[in-house]
Amino acid sequence: MGVAGDKDEDGETSQLVRELMKELIFSAVFWKQSTREDILFILKTKNVRDGGSIKQKTFIKAYAGRRGKFNNNLTQKAQEFLDNKILNSTDGNLRRIEYNRNLKAYALRQARDIPFFEEELKAFHEKHRFDDEYMGQIKEGFASEKELTKFNSINNTEHPYSFASRIFGSSSGSSGKKMVAVGGQLQPKEAKMLLKELTKSKEHRHALRELGHVFIQIERKRIIIKSECINAEERLKIMKFVKDFSTIITLSDLHIAGNGGADNFGKEKEKHLVRLLDRAIKLRCRVVINGDLFELWQQRYGNIKIAYPLIFEKLRKVRRLIVVAGNHD
Repeated sequence: MGVAGDKDEDGETSQLVRELMKELIFSAVFWKQSTREDILFILKTKNVRDGGSIKQKTFIKAYAGRRGKFNNNLTQKAQEFLDNKILNSTDGNLRRIEYNRNLKAYALRQARDIPFFEEELKAFHEKHRFDDEYMGQIKEGFASEKELTKFNSINNTEHPYSFASRIFGSSSGSSGKKMVAVGGQLQPKEAKMLLKELTKSKEHRHALRELGHVFIQIERKRIIIKSECINAEERLKIMKFVKDFSTIITLSDLHIAGNGGADNFGKEKEKHLVRLLDRAIKLRCRVVINGDLFELWQQRYGNIKIAYPLIFEKLRKVRRLIVVAGNHD
């Protein structure tokens, strides 16, 4: 089963292709048909007249079998699926992208008003070899996905570029307010969460007050921390927190089932998994379960929860849990 779409400049059709493929995999709408023959879905965006205005609409066609013949029944079902299931969620995703972009622009404007960050942002610009036109777009805030694409091609990476900031105060009043900012290759959601976690901890708030303004730069292979004041001990505390926060623990093929003959997991493995999850909870890091968390071919989900309540309790406490569904899930 495959999905293809016409090229676009703003990345919207690419987003639709990804969303549709994901839903096709995780929903059972086309499973029965796809087990019998190959299916290819083609997305096309066209201008259509809606009342007195012209609007863009995405159409889908389905081709099936070895010779790839057009299938009208599949096409009608796929169009209904696209309109009702995909387009509504994609609009929400695009609004979220715009929201993150506006937050980033606001954070950049705030930082640029502080001499420490103005100088650091110039150094950041030189380090990543931005051209003058791109630096101008950074100052105004990102206007479209093109800027992100350009940044990614310069740095030879597919990671998103984020910039977020947070003001934290001190006992000396408004004159003692400082800013901590994070920029680099991490998702906007992770950037905001890092700052929130960093500033809510009493130990780390003390470290930030000792360091003054702080700029955390996250790159592919290293983390750089620049601060207004030099204090190696407090900087190490911040560095450890950021490294722990950025850690990703990945595991797969646990095949947890309820107690009984179908269960290859058992209490001994449960102890090891609980210890690992406790470590993830302490580090405040991400956990990725890369397929086959459960053995749902042979056991019901409710029975698994009854057999291993402690595992579910720990999973709920992980800061960010990403589960990729496997065939036994």
